[in-house]
Amino acid sequence: MKNKRKIILTILTFLCFTIKVQAKTNYIENGNVIPNSNLYLKINNEEKFISLREIKNTSTGDLLYSINPEKEFSSDNLNVYNYFWLIDLDKNLYKEVSKIIYYGYGYNDRATINWYIATQYLVWDYILKEPDEIYFVDENHNKINLYEEEIKTIKDDIAKMYTMPSFVEENFFTTIATLKINEEITFTDNNNVLQDMVMPYIGSSNITREDNKITVSFTAPGDHSLIFTREFLAEKERQIYKNNDSPVLLSRGTIDPYSANTYLKILYPSFTLNLIDEANTSLSKKDALYGIYYEPGELYGTYKTDEEGKIYLNEMYTGSFFYQELETPYGFKPNSEKLYFKVKSDDVTFNIKKKAILKKVNIKKNLVDGNNIESGCNTTYNIIDASTNKIYKEVTTDSYGKSSFNLPFGTFIIREINSLEDYTKPDDITIEINENYNENDYINITSTKIKGNIKITTFDDKHNPLLEKIT
Repeated sequence: MKNKRKIILTILTFLCFTIKVQAKTNYIENGNVIPNSNLYLKINNEEKFISLREIKNTSTGDLLYSINPEKEFSSDNLNVYNYFWLIDLDKNLYKEVSKIIYYGYGYNDRATINWYIATQYLVWDYILKEPDEIYFVDENHNKINLYEEEIKTIKDDIAKMYTMPSFVEENFFTTIATLKINEEITFTDNNNVLQDMVMPYIGSSNITREDNKITVSFTAPGDHSLIFTREFLAEKERQIYKNNDSPVLLSRGTIDPYSANTYLKILYPSFTLNLIDEANTSLSKKDALYGIYYEPGELYGTYKTDEEGKIYLNEMYTGSFFYQELETPYGFKPNSEKLYFKVKSDDVTFNIKKKAILKKVNIKKNLVDGNNIESGCNTTYNIIDASTNKIYKEVTTDSYGKSSFNLPFGTFIIREINSLEDYTKPDDITIEINENYNENDYINITSTKIKGNIKITTFDDKHNPLLEKIT
């Protein structure tokens, strides 16, 4: 029983649909001859001269257009259809003819009979292909040019009907801009048709339009599209009239809209981690390894610092996270603390202060004068970083000739810069600071007292007259 109900329901549905799109009518009239509408037609090598008449739906007042120039009008028992495929009408022909009729008589202020004549002429001119011909003639059947302005205007409108806004050289179906969340950008439509477009609401978007400019921003990351739709609305839906003998007639009506998309990429917030060397050493901050984890503990990714001690992620998903140091660069103190953070809409940046491992260095300045040894107080030294040849710090000995200071890992040169005048200047001392350096050792730096010497050279009196005075 259920199956029978389904079959009956299907048949009733089909019948309702058919009744909706097909009905008989006898209110289509072929009106009076229109002045100045004489045409020459050559169809399949048959020539004829005709004068256009108004074909009108007397019920609605709509003027209709024939798409069969080879057929004479007959108003008997015309059937009415809403869909072209119900009468096996060529889709492309229907589409192109509908454009002509849309932009012809009845479009905006095109209400004079000249527009109706130009519209019907263009419909037939499209349908008749070579060697068929159509043109206007005078009363003596001489070829003349009529309604040129109307014809050109309709053609121009059709030619630009699918013109869409243009913002960049490669516009539609491409990504025309990459933005951050909430970053605004304004585009100018080079084709100046933006005001004719309909735009649907797009979630997470903020869109304002003014004349031929559009300003957009998005509150959510991802690939977003701007959809521009040009609508071609008429007061009524198009109807098709046909019987076996009469030409197919079309009324003016709405035609399908045209849409195009252009895309914008909205980036997720960026993530930046900078290592800051508190001691301003020349130690490399490269290859520090950090793990970024979702807050429950699932790994998001591991990343190494570059030469500048930086980790940069152009995009990072939103949510709650923590990061943790997994491997420490050579010469720095490790820190495995978990640092929690959230990514919402703004970029996130973290500056991490890294403490270098420091070793205590002890020096002792000695002044030697024979068997006497004294402490060299107030002696100043430049501590030079051998990798950069720059002064890392300056130290001065105390009253005991001692100085203690901290150095990070690396190679350093100890250079005395204010040696006493009567003592020798010591050579530079190079030291290597690493994990094995002994902080209890002293580096002894010694300067020796410079002794004076007299050297006498004698000459005979023949060569040096001054010796004559010596007795």
